[in-house]
Amino acid sequence: GIDYLSTSALKQALVDSSGPWVGGNLYGGSCGTEGNLEEALMTFMPEVAVLSLFLSQDDARPQLRAPAWVLGARMILTGLDGTKRWTQWRTNPDVAFRTDLTTLELEGQQMLVSNRKPFVAAVPAFQASFNNLKEARQNRALAQRQVHGPNSFKQQVMAWYQALSLDALPPTFRDQMPKLVASLGSGPWMSGHRFGDSQLDVLAIWLGQTLASRSWKSNVFLDFYMYSAFTENPGNQCFLHSKKRCGDCLWTCKQKWFPPGSFYLPKKGFMSGDQSKPCVMWSEFACSQHGLETMFWNFGFKPADRLWTMLEKVLEAHKDENQRSVFDRLFDEVTWELQQKLDPWAKQI
Repeated sequence: GIDYLSTSALKQALVDSSGPWVGGNLYGGSCGTEGNLEEALMTFMPEVAVLSLFLSQDDARPQLRAPAWVLGARMILTGLDGTKRWTQWRTNPDVAFRTDLTTLELEGQQMLVSNRKPFVAAVPAFQASFNNLKEARQNRALAQRQVHGPNSFKQQVMAWYQALSLDALPPTFRDQMPKLVASLGSGPWMSGHRFGDSQLDVLAIWLGQTLASRSWKSNVFLDFYMYSAFTENPGNQCFLHSKKRCGDCLWTCKQKWFPPGSFYLPKKGFMSGDQSKPCVMWSEFACSQHGLETMFWNFGFKPADRLWTMLEKVLEAHKDENQRSVFDRLFDEVTWELQQKLDPWAKQI
């Protein structure tokens, strides 16, 4: 399919859900790509892999620290998308080596740089471990909804902001970015192989990008791609939909064929004993009444701090509960606020 990995759109930066080092365990840590999407990306974008190795900041571990931008990168191979159902690695016949070049002026020198596929490694702060990974895949783990500490929602927002904000870059470099980047493409960020809550994931990206966009001289759009069967944690993004669509999405995932190597999932994450079925099986009960569209209509035209403040209030109030989704809790809070305006004497249930 066409997504942030396979699109031929110029100037759309690819946001990689990175570990602390660009490339994961590809460099001496393991043989092959282990099914992890970041490691597969290093194969399909060899310019990024080479730069990570030769521009390393660490003798013991020859990789770039993330967050990091790599401008001028291209998708040299083709066949990779978020479902990772490619069956062979093919050289991209449409890759451009001259027609995609843009002139940049840095410190008085002119350079020709590709604007085909800018790459940015963004490290989620979420690093929780789970006793029950199946529960986490259903967005039902309390560890996903931390209010304080390194796995808190605030830390996820700030991690995105730190990676995508231009404030830390030299002014001469920052001023040139609009020539190379017009939009950002992302799929699951902290809810892929980190198994964060997919609802909190998209809200953290939304708020983080709202903050980061203020550092850009021109509008930079965020294209967020949703999947019924993303290669990491397949089916979990279905919980971004409202109840009926969520159920349809889970059914779609369950009906798909998964060739070997097309998904990344630890053994304890399978919902059944059949390890050829990586979807979040038999989890329709975990679907929300309200989906991402409800969040957009209630918060999309309001100041960002309204969503952030209300979300942290909801997480704090229900920090020991996991039976209702984050989206449903937010909708309850919005409804309660409206009820209070109509009836100041009303009591919240």
